[in-house]
Amino acid sequence: MRDIYTFEDNFKKYHAVNSKCVVKGSINNPEISIFIPTYKRTDTIVETIKSALNQIGKINYEVVIVNNDPEGDKSDTRDFIRSFYDKHIYYYINEKNIGLCGNWNRGLELCRAEYVAMIHDDDMLSPWFLSSMMRAIEENEYPFIIGVNSLNFDSKNKPEFNMPKRLSYREISKKSFFYGKYITIAGMTVNRRLAISIGGYSEDFYPNEDTIFIYQALLKGRVVNINNNLAAYRKEVNLSLKDGVMNKIISYTEHTRRSIASHEAFAERWMNMFDKEYLYRYICSANKHWGTTVDAKDIFKEFGFSEAVPNKIKLKVMNLLLRIVRL
Repeated sequence: MRDIYTFEDNFKKYHAVNSKCVVKGSINNPEISIFIPTYKRTDTIVETIKSALNQIGKINYEVVIVNNDPEGDKSDTRDFIRSFYDKHIYYYINEKNIGLCGNWNRGLELCRAEYVAMIHDDDMLSPWFLSSMMRAIEENEYPFIIGVNSLNFDSKNKPEFNMPKRLSYREISKKSFFYGKYITIAGMTVNRRLAISIGGYSEDFYPNEDTIFIYQALLKGRVVNINNNLAAYRKEVNLSLKDGVMNKIISYTEHTRRSIASHEAFAERWMNMFDKEYLYRYICSANKHWGTTVDAKDIFKEFGFSEAVPNKIKLKVMNLLLRIVRL
């Protein structure tokens, strides 16, 4: 994995691929864009689109849907989008599959507002998402990225959102990121111009492309999180649960920590003290949260550790220190 402190233009890779607009709304000068990347998911995207359109408050916004399936121009899919009959919707179809990162970057190019909120085609937004986001952008003096807290849901248990009485915020720093407390991608809202300036999302970092994008944004500007549940994350249809993907996520996360440690003194000190223990803790946490069975031995072997057994005393000291640094 290349150094995360280096940037490259990921937009030029797909410059020759056209995105055809098949449904064009009628919004002029949108204040904010909601971007929905999609690929072969006409079942769950129904709820996603409805949540994007069911926004409370007088906000001039657009909903940009970009289908990465060249076959998405079939009449049933096109008519499905048109059935919403909503002036906010702009529906594009890529004439060639440009990959997940390529499609995310294409959405940044096609959206017109200063800020772009991305929601996946199986997740949902709160009815108060846009009104809260517009307020948060101004209150935080126009940061690079704003994340939101999210609820977990599945097809049997729909999310229930409450109107925020007030908004509270958490600043994301290099340290908090390193220690694993950053933001999720559901509803993540970015300054479009700045996102393009750092090169967008890179397929070199898949499946941690969103995490690396957030850290690279930290190198160029402020990242904050709204501590209110303004999005909902569907856990049952998640790429991270597929065989082998979680192993790669853990591996790339460890490479990311090492990349940060090669540039930041605080991270280097931590790695020197708790290298093996922190990796072990992360593997256990990932397995518990996602219900996966990643073998710590395989990951430890990749990073040159002879055995996947941490020092118990160091593990206790590390956990105590983590409670302090996360306050």
